Amino acid sequence: MAERTITGKNDAGVDKVMYWHVDDILPKSLFDNFHKEMLNRFNTNIRFDDSHQWMTALRIHTGTVPTDDYINVASILGSKSLPEVMTTIKKCLTEKLNFVTPVAHGTWFQYMSNKQQVDKHMDNPHMNRATFSVFLYMHDTWEDNWGGELCFNSGTVLPKPNRLVIYNRYEEHWVNEIKHTLDDYQRMFLGTSWSTD
Repeated sequence: MAERTITGKNDAGVDKVMYWHVDDILPKSLFDNFHKEMLNRFNTNIRFDDSHQWMTALRIHTGTVPTDDYINVASILGSKSLPEVMTTIKKCLTEKLNFVTPVAHGTWFQYMSNKQQVDKHMDNPHMNRATFSVFLYMHDTWEDNWGGELCFNSGTVLPKPNRLVIYNRYEEHWVNEIKHTLDDYQRMFLGTSWSTD
């Protein structure tokens, strides 16, 4: 697995993880199954009119669910694969980044089409704990010239399929405009928010 970590100093001068990514996090069979589930959830529940290209993103969010309740989240999102995917992400947080007791809070599917982008912003922290956002890109193809990069003040991450991106929720970020011309193709990811001791 290819990995890249960008660190910086917080206000107290202590090193912090700004963002980190690792490729091919899911085994191929799990990736393929989860990919199909996400596409099915989008295609069967969402309808756009001709102005959809001006929307910045579409989310299917679980709302408030019991912490780390992957079974309930899977039911809401319509995915049998989600508990195994979440367990894989949690294992990665523990083993690769040495997170202590990582706990999942929010979980959502997010979809973006050609011409869409997301403006610069920061995610909301959870209860003054160290918090991170985690994206797992679930589209099956992405070309470098298609845009859609996840950007930070210190660099960018291409939305490569099966790439897991972790970043501090205090880190400013945005998404560049998607430049492909495939009307029915979605740049999509599983989004999760985590706290850690």
